[in-house]
Amino acid sequence: HIGVRPDDVQLSPDPQGSSRIVSRRFTGIAFIYTVQLAYGSIVHSWQSNLVNLPVGAQVNAGIRPGHQLICFP
Repeated sequence: HIGVRPDDVQLSPDPQGSSRIVSRRFTGIAFIYTVQLAYGSIVHSWQSNLVNLPVGAQVNAGIRPGHQLICFP
């Protein structure tokens, strides 16, 4: 298992996407999405309030380009 910050997880709507939005929570300035990946793992994604994805939407999830990930041994 690895930990990834929710702001590092990018979501792209795609009807053929391999991941699915299972819940979302509005925080006032952003949505925190709970996303089930193709192999069953769950990740969280922080998205601007301008990104409005419904629960059940198929998406592609990945690491946001340009974000340097920090690893802790």
